[in-house]
Amino acid sequence: MQVFRAILKYYVMGHIHVSLAVVALTLVTFREMNQAAPYVLLGFVFFGTLLAYNTINFIGARQGTPMVISEFLMDNGTRLVPWVMGSLFFYVFLPINIKLLALGFGALSFVYIVPVRIAALRNYAGLKLFIVAFVWAGITVLLPLEYEGNTSLDSILQLAIPRFFWIIVLTLPFDIRDMNRDLPHLKTWPQTYGINRTKIMGTLLLLLVGLWHAYFWACCPVRPWAFLITIMVTLMGLWGSSPQRNWWYAAFWIECIPLLWLALVEWGL
Repeated sequence: MQVFRAILKYYVMGHIHVSLAVVALTLVTFREMNQAAPYVLLGFVFFGTLLAYNTINFIGARQGTPMVISEFLMDNGTRLVPWVMGSLFFYVFLPINIKLLALGFGALSFVYIVPVRIAALRNYAGLKLFIVAFVWAGITVLLPLEYEGNTSLDSILQLAIPRFFWIIVLTLPFDIRDMNRDLPHLKTWPQTYGINRTKIMGTLLLLLVGLWHAYFWACCPVRPWAFLITIMVTLMGLWGSSPQRNWWYAAFWIECIPLLWLALVEWGL
């Protein structure tokens, strides 16, 4: 049992779990387009997510303190080598248009995480939630759309916009969990509006996302049951969140929701 707990702890705290969640959302997008997912892109998404989240860990107490890039690399470069090498290996084999788009999201992720010269973007009031949602939606929707050459306005409206708002709601349990630990100047939704209002706002966003999908289902049905179940589970996860809940509630169970969505899609719902 102790060995299992140690493995599970490493799996979650080493950010393998969240990396698989991002890969799962990327796969969902390919399934919604009825396209096979290229392993090279999935590999890049997996290692890129590992790199980003482990970088957040390594900054630790330095968050919010400006530093130069050379100083950051000297302090953390060795520990990041496996994730950098994995990301670069798959990046090399990506098409040039995907490389450029991925580079843009990578640069945004870097300045979000690392305080270069000025404070990292995640330390500016109100930005954290929207940047995370934008990067996740970009990586899991826009990269697959670009890979398939399907970046029409209709595709972006049908897939990227609702994914952006859904990820905002998926992130709220983490903000609720950390509301007493986050610095006051971050002004997260729970800090600004309180827990109950945050949950109500998240519920309204999920309703908006559901109606958005319903509009497109009328024209082109895209696995509505898988999405509907995912929405309901997300809603339950949001309302079940609390600062007093066990750390694993958000870190493991909430992060399982993208994996559940993929499983439902694979089952043909």
